[in-house]
Amino acid sequence: MHDLNEKFREIEALSDGYLEKKMEDTIDATMQQIEEVDGRISTAFERAFQVRQRVGDKITEVAGLASDRMDSVKKIVADEARRLLLYDELPIEWRNNAHILTGYRFLPTPSACWHSLTYVHNETGNIYTHLLGFFFFLGLGIYELFYSTSLASVPNFDRIVFAIFFIAACKCLMCSTVWHTLSGINDYDIFKRMACLDYVGISVLISASVVLLEYYGFYCNDIWRNTYIAGTTILSVIGVCMPFSEWFNQNEFKWLRIAFFIALAASGVLPIFHLVAIHGASHTLNWLSPLLYSLGSYLLGVFVYGNQLPEAVWPGKFDHIGHSHQFWHLFVCGGIWFHYVAALGFVREREVFGLCSL
Repeated sequence: MHDLNEKFREIEALSDGYLEKKMEDTIDATMQQIEEVDGRISTAFERAFQVRQRVGDKITEVAGLASDRMDSVKKIVADEARRLLLYDELPIEWRNNAHILTGYRFLPTPSACWHSLTYVHNETGNIYTHLLGFFFFLGLGIYELFYSTSLASVPNFDRIVFAIFFIAACKCLMCSTVWHTLSGINDYDIFKRMACLDYVGISVLISASVVLLEYYGFYCNDIWRNTYIAGTTILSVIGVCMPFSEWFNQNEFKWLRIAFFIALAASGVLPIFHLVAIHGASHTLNWLSPLLYSLGSYLLGVFVYGNQLPEAVWPGKFDHIGHSHQFWHLFVCGGIWFHYVAALGFVREREVFGLCSL
């Protein structure tokens, strides 16, 4: 029995030692596996960081290349936008003067058209002749109405008539400036609306010029003065509305447009015949003589513009400087100036010629 107990204790001791060793071996193996997994995780994180670094560097490189490419594209687009077209490259609706062969804009946005103020094309002269004229007559109007002695003693209504004339002149010149600036747009709806704006400005200027004549011609005859001014105002409204008709801006109706504006200006002829009946031909023509310079300037401008001189004789030689529309603009400014000078003479003789003493 004693031997049996001894054997049992030996077996138990061996069993405990085996289990302890087995546990240690298992723990060691597990720790080794954990260390291997940890090493793999560390390696994976390190590789991920390296990949991320390489991707970041690549993104930075690509972004730099994209930025350089975008700058290059922007330059190409800008250069292409500023490329001036030949007459034959324009769509039919944009063709207006077959004798001006080069220098045409065809731009995608109004802002691109305004940017064209900074470089030379075949509308540059048209724009700046009337833009500079606008600032000149704006300054002249402010001076004449608020600082000059010429109108110091006249009634306030006379000042209003002069103000209307200067406002109409500045409106005409600014409408023309806007039209010629935006005439290079490739949007046909905007193109047509801006052309109408130009015609509206012309109608208003002609009407205001005739009103000034009627006002001082019948200075003390309220009934006839107001009747003629009302008639001219009605014609002015027609002149403002008619340009928005579809046919009005078409090139084949150019001479009809010219005839309409001449007829609008001729609305002052009936009052002149009336003045001749009152004062006699000699006295009336003497009073009107300062206006001949203004009328001559406008008519000479119409002749040059209508016949497209000088480019019709030498096509392509005056594409940028010296073509008929630029001369027309200068003659318009001359007509405004001479009308203003004549009006100052009307002011001085207003009570005598107007028969205010009767």
